[in-house]
Amino acid sequence: MRITYFSYSLGGLAEAGLYQYITTFQLIFLTGVVKIPPATAGTITSVAILLEAVCCFVVGHLSDNLRWRYGRRRPFILLSVLLLPATMVANFVTVDGASGLQYFYYVLMGAFFWIAYSLFYIPYTALGAEIATDYDARTRLRSLTRIFTIVGTFLANVCPLLVIGFLMNAGINDRQAWLMFTILMCLLVGIGVFLCWYYTSGTEKVLSPEKAETGESMGYLLLENFILIVRDFYQLMRLKAMATLIGTKIIFMLGFTLYTSGMMFFMQYSLRLDTAVTSTVYMVSISASILFTPVITYWAIRWGKKSLISGAMTISGLLGLLLYLIGVDSYVVALFYVILFTFGQAAFWQISSAMFYDVAEADEYVYGKRREGAIIAFQSIVGTLSTAVALQAIGLLLNMAGFDGTLSVQSTETIGMLSHVFVLFPSLCFIAATLTLIAYPLSKKRFELLQRALYLRSRGEDNSDLKKDIDKWI
Repeated sequence: MRITYFSYSLGGLAEAGLYQYITTFQLIFLTGVVKIPPATAGTITSVAILLEAVCCFVVGHLSDNLRWRYGRRRPFILLSVLLLPATMVANFVTVDGASGLQYFYYVLMGAFFWIAYSLFYIPYTALGAEIATDYDARTRLRSLTRIFTIVGTFLANVCPLLVIGFLMNAGINDRQAWLMFTILMCLLVGIGVFLCWYYTSGTEKVLSPEKAETGESMGYLLLENFILIVRDFYQLMRLKAMATLIGTKIIFMLGFTLYTSGMMFFMQYSLRLDTAVTSTVYMVSISASILFTPVITYWAIRWGKKSLISGAMTISGLLGLLLYLIGVDSYVVALFYVILFTFGQAAFWQISSAMFYDVAEADEYVYGKRREGAIIAFQSIVGTLSTAVALQAIGLLLNMAGFDGTLSVQSTETIGMLSHVFVLFPSLCFIAATLTLIAYPLSKKRFELLQRALYLRSRGEDNSDLKKDIDKWI
């Protein structure tokens, strides 16, 4: 079991590393290297991400229903070993030419990457619910995965500034430096995904044709199953736990995307830090994530997942607002803010997937089926849409504030807007997300009631006493 948990967790390199890299640095690359205006760059990133939502719409259902002797989730992970690196590298190739050509290329390559990411992320994340079936076991699995997502974040956030700066100092131009680093990172991530696939063999349910829920072919699922997919999402949203988590994730992703994408702009233009110093900010954030990981695990197991995420985001949001009022106008204050914000976002990333896993039991209780793939797909879609909205908002806000990527010193209005994007708006989003999560009904005690009721049902025994209690909050 330990080997299985460890092997599964290696997928966290791609889950966080590639996501963080493209959401943090694509805008920087497009505006600073390719010299695309910020509003246009924001549109490119947003449109590309939106196209991924279409893929998510189908992948979750396929992941739940694919009938193949090699499994229903791991084949997608194997496919991602090649697709993820190839599409990511394509996004950091510098294309010269007319603005229309640039727009078409980066939207298309961005769409290819996000489609590849959904083909990996949804089946990979859903597989975790099959590997760990206990309330606390899921917390432990996602906590171990968090270690590798932190490593991925280190590769994505700290290493680019150091390695690209080193390459440029060695005489390599910025275009080649960005491309070389992207290739190197993708090779490391690709190895991690392959090992994840290889060593999780035998951990998932394999649906034979006789045991499949439906008799349709994969082609039918892709072309004719639209109504069933919509029905899946509709039924899932009728579950109180799912609806609450979806609302929380939407608000969280708005704040998190503003924070991650705005950080580099804030450090470079508001605090006037060079890349070497800025890299230390990312390093502090990652170090804080490492230190917070055991604290988050202990809190979640001791007092519950909901308590953890609510408490952590409340602390981060309120103290973030306080620092905004005081003024994040120095390197030291910025570090303090980053540490505080890291606590809230680390808690969400480490434990939220485990909370979505728990919805599978509620789904089975109410509708008699387990749809881990659909659950992960739906939350991925809303996360994608929220990210797209936030990225578009950043581009528009910077454009309104007069941001000019060719200038090393920005206007006072631009500096003020960067403070809003990086500090104020993310803090407000965390507070709002906490308020949304209040309605989440699944505590450990209630989860165990669900499991007991499902067990009695599977044995054909009466569970009416449990049903009366469960029906009040399910």
